[in-house]
Amino acid sequence: MLKKGVICAALLSMSMTALAENWKVFQWNNDTTLRYDTESITHKGKITATWVSATYAQPAVRPGYSVPLTRQVSHWIFNCADKTTAIGQVVSYGADGNQVDSNPGDPNDFRSVTPHSVADAMMNTVCPR
Repeated sequence: MLKKGVICAALLSMSMTALAENWKVFQWNNDTTLRYDTESITHKGKITATWVSATYAQPAVRPGYSVPLTRQVSHWIFNCADKTTAIGQVVSYGADGNQVDSNPGDPNDFRSVTPHSVADAMMNTVCPR
């Protein structure tokens, strides 16, 4: 139980560092552009985290939302040694650019990274080698 508390505190402190922004295009297709904030990358032991922005080419209602979204910014957390990932806070923006939702996510719910997935590529980009 103490271990979860320590991890939660570490992740909270990492999430507060995302004030500076230097978004680098990571992946894109006709519908979505993914960027990660190089200024927000943090490393604490086996844990690496960064903020990721998904910008949608066309506003669309996404699962769980009743208004069209144009962008979502989320805190991706990786346990680089175990090759697992969790998603922390997710902030969603509407077509007018205003925030429509902020969800704390579950930064302690680490799951295996699927090989050859977007998460796998991001993990290989931000985790120390």
